[in-house]
Amino acid sequence: KSGYKYTWVCCGRNINGADSCNNKTVIDEGELLESIKKYLTGLIEDKQKVIKKIIKDFNKNYEPMHQNLKTEKEIAREIEKLKKSRQRYVDMYDNEVISMEDLKEKTESTNAEIKKLEEKIKMVRFGITQADKLEYGLTDTFKSIGDILSTAEITNEMLKRVIDRIEVSE
Repeated sequence: KSGYKYTWVCCGRNINGADSCNNKTVIDEGELLESIKKYLTGLIEDKQKVIKKIIKDFNKNYEPMHQNLKTEKEIAREIEKLKKSRQRYVDMYDNEVISMEDLKEKTESTNAEIKKLEEKIKMVRFGITQADKLEYGLTDTFKSIGDILSTAEITNEMLKRVIDRIEVSE
């Protein structure tokens, strides 16, 4: 502020010093934000078209979920197997065969898999496909973009909600 001009450079170069990165590109923050705002505005204007294209590409690149969808019973059986396996580790911990660290290590991936399968069961029950889930996520993202564009000044925090990373080649 007060006449200071903010610029963006490679974060590796910024953190580790100029010798750590060959990319010497420097971008004026005002120009960067204006470019991002222009790009996001274009996306918002064609929101439905963009969402349909992404879902079409998704469906083309991945088999529709219903083609390889397991039944609710099959998924429930897999969950039960995983729970029994997890319980064996808990029993081993209770009998002092393994440590708490070992228990956590052994059950971490099992718990993640159980959570994923439970999510699949919900999708089966409600007939939700991965494409539906993608569409809901895209709709939320577009809402966030619209909220950001409706503000007078775009901040870094706002951008982080919709942009993971900005890369600029030399």
